[in-house]
Amino acid sequence: MNLNREIKQLDALGDEIAGVGRELMAQCDGSIFPCDALAFTVLARSLNLIRGFGLLIEGSSYECAASIFRLQLDNVLRLFGVVTCNDPHGIADQVLSGTALRKIAHSTGPKMTDTFLVDLLSKNNQWLPNAYAVASGFVHLSEQHFQHMLMQSVASPDGSREFRISDEDGHINEDQKRTLIHTFSSVSRGATGLVKQWASTRGDFESTEQLKARFSNVA
Repeated sequence: MNLNREIKQLDALGDEIAGVGRELMAQCDGSIFPCDALAFTVLARSLNLIRGFGLLIEGSSYECAASIFRLQLDNVLRLFGVVTCNDPHGIADQVLSGTALRKIAHSTGPKMTDTFLVDLLSKNNQWLPNAYAVASGFVHLSEQHFQHMLMQSVASPDGSREFRISDEDGHINEDQKRTLIHTFSSVSRGATGLVKQWASTRGDFESTEQLKARFSNVA
C-alpha cells in the first residue's frame, strides 16, 4: 500500500506543535502557571502520540493505531474542558496534582466526565460522538476486535471457516488507513489549535501578580 505521502505529512504536525509551543512560551514571559503547564503537557503528549501512530501505521498495526487516535482525542476533550471553565488555572492545578478530571465540576455545573466533554465539544463538531464511540471500541475489548479477527479468517465453500490469529492488518484496505490518518491529523491539529487559542486568551483571566499570589509553584 502506498501511504508514504500521508505518513510523511504526519511529520509536519511536529513542526506545528513546536511553533505553538514557542508561541505559548513567549506569552508566558517566564511565568508558567497551571493551565500553561497543562497545555505544554498536551503538546508533549501529542508529539509522542504522533510518533507512535506513524510507527504503528507503517508497521501494519491498524487496531493499535486506532487506539492511539482515541488517546489523541482524549487530549482535545480534556484540555477543552479545562480552558472553557471560569478558572482554568485552578482546574488545571487540581489535575496536575492528581485529581481525576471526571471528579471536577465544569463551570456550567456537571462533572467533567467523558460523556459530558463529548457533549460539550460536539456542539460544534457533530462528527465527534460517533468518532469517540468507534475509537473507544478499539481501547476496550469489544465487538470491533472480534470483527477484525473475523475479517482475517477464511470461509470455505462448505460453510466452515478457518480462523486465523495475526498481528498484520492486511484485511484493512488503503482507503480505511488513509481515513484514519486524516482523522488523526485533524484531531492532532485540534489539540494544537486549543493550545494556540489558550496562548492568545490566557491574559483574559487573572493578572500575573494575582496568579503568583495563588500559586507558589510558578515556574
